[in-house]
Amino acid sequence: MDDDGYGSSATTPSDKIIAINAPLIGSATGEISNNLYTGVDDGDKLYCVLGNITCEGGYTASMETTDSDGIKVYNCVSGGTVDNTMAKCNGSIFSGSTPFNSTNTNAVNFHRYGSNGCQERNKRSVQFNSFENEYGSNSTLGISGDLSDFTSAYNSVPLKFTSDSSYDYVVFQDVFQRGFYSDISFSDISFSTCDMFDTLINCEQNYANCPTSGSSGDDDDDADDSSSGNKLSTKCLGDFGDGVGDKLCCGQTGVIQNEHSKYTCPESHPYCRGYKCGESWGACYSIEDED
Repeated sequence: MDDDGYGSSATTPSDKIIAINAPLIGSATGEISNNLYTGVDDGDKLYCVLGNITCEGGYTASMETTDSDGIKVYNCVSGGTVDNTMAKCNGSIFSGSTPFNSTNTNAVNFHRYGSNGCQERNKRSVQFNSFENEYGSNSTLGISGDLSDFTSAYNSVPLKFTSDSSYDYVVFQDVFQRGFYSDISFSDISFSTCDMFDTLINCEQNYANCPTSGSSGDDDDDADDSSSGNKLSTKCLGDFGDGVGDKLCCGQTGVIQNEHSKYTCPESHPYCRGYKCGESWGACYSIEDED
């Protein structure tokens, strides 16, 4: 899977991840009063991944600190006032702009790949969410700036980039909070960067020799890839792209919880059908109206 996203080194930002201090309710870094913006603590940050930070409304992006992981942290400053609701993340992985995958600008679904370059369906995937994915549109929050291309708020750096002799990885840290699974065994798991730049199907086809999308030979019963036509024999309760807090599929009442967030459909078969809460799992289909 050589060159699975970045292309030439000239296209790789020198600072792959930069951040701002997360705006808090009534804090010096910009006040957000809307009650939907919850669970953000002092020290939490919003990360701009593979993008750059500017400030609006007459504010200037000022690099304040470099944290222990080497992440540069900025504030939006005007005179003696700091207001990070004025921050803007330009051209990050959530922007939908070339070269990034534009199928879902509010989240990136990372998959684990086997030695053959096909998705390992028995290995947990993860969805990395944008600020807007978690908190809704800026108009709902009443934020004067545009935080949509930043990540959700984290109190530790949620991912880092590394590489070996063959290709780049994204490494997810042991951050067990919003947007990540609460399973304590989930730590330092490496994923290909290809998912940032292309669809799962194209990643497998361009960097591997997969006879069928997702046909890694390491599958287990919970993630069986024995598809029949448009149906994939796997458990699901949500469509592709759904994450924690999104509604359950199939007209069921409730939302997806952390412990069940892995049971969403892959991009190759994005539509979950037949799920009945407390009765039966759904199955994933490649065609929306498949029964």
